[in-house]
Formats: sequence, structure tokens, C-alpha cells
Amino acid sequence: MPITYPVSYSTVAGILSILPDIGSITTLTSAHIANFMGQGETFINAKISKSYSLPMTLEVPLLQSLSTDIGLYYILSRRVYGPERLNASPWPDRFKEALVILDDIASGKIALVTSSGAIVGARTDLAEIFSNTMNYNPTFFEGGHAGDQVIDRDKIDAELDKRDIGITERLT
Repeated sequence: MPITYPVSYSTVAGILSILPDIGSITTLTSAHIANFMGQGETFINAKISKSYSLPMTLEVPLLQSLSTDIGLYYILSRRVYGPERLNASPWPDRFKEALVILDDIASGKIALVTSSGAIVGARTDLAEIFSNTMNYNPTFFEGGHAGDQVIDRDKIDAELDKRDIGITERLT
């Protein structure tokens, strides 16, 4: 039995309103269209899951728009158009734009807003953990051999600087 994906952001009718001929020029059924839309929404949810609680129960026009564009791109690229026709269409660019917007949503540069104008609250149950040595190469790792350990001179120098150990003390 094939996997069916949930669709909550956009509708088959929304897809058909943008490209009404898609149903008449292909063997795509509403179920096929919904499946491609669901794949797109699964991708959207994966991108925003660290920032927003899911499933999204609010009506968010931006997610509806992105879901429609991504769903249409999936339909066109996987079932309708060949590579040349797809590349000559606006859909690859619309797909790329949708990815940029999704990255901006995930990073917090763009806030999600409901159809009533309320800002969708971000998740509060997750937090990033930072370390004062996170930008250095690890000194060692579990399970490795002694010869696999890496010495990061920048990390050592930074640690010595924090302890106010000068070059004279380092040489002795």
C-alpha cells in the first residue's frame, strides 16, 4: 500500500486554481495531487519543526502559498514536465524562492502570521546549547585510538590566553 501524506496547508482545489489544465492533460487524480502536496508539506514541516510546534493548527497564508508552490513543483517535475520544459518554466525558480523563504522562517528571519494577523509563537520547549569551545576542532573523541586525537593549536592558544599565560610561561 503506498504511503499517503497528510495535507493541511493547501488544497487540491488551490493547486487546480493555479494550473487548471493539470487535471485534464495528465492522468493525475485528486489523490495523486494530494499525495504530492503532502510530500511538500512533509518537507515544509521538517524545515520548520525546530522553530514551530507541529502540527500547525492555525491558518497561515504563507505556509499555504509555499505548500502550493512546492506541491506544484513536485507534480510538474515528477509527473508532467520533462527536464527541458521544466527548466523553461517559472517553477524551478519558484521552488528555489520557496526554499529560501523556508530557511528564513526556520532561522527566525521571517515570522509566521495567521490569516487574522497574529504572529505564530515559536517553540519554547527547545533550546540550543552553546560551548565556549564549540568553534574549535575536538581534542579527542570516545572510541578512537590515541593516535586519532587532534591538537587544535588555536584552541590551546585561546585557553592559555584566557588563563593569562604568556609566551614565556608557554615555553617552560
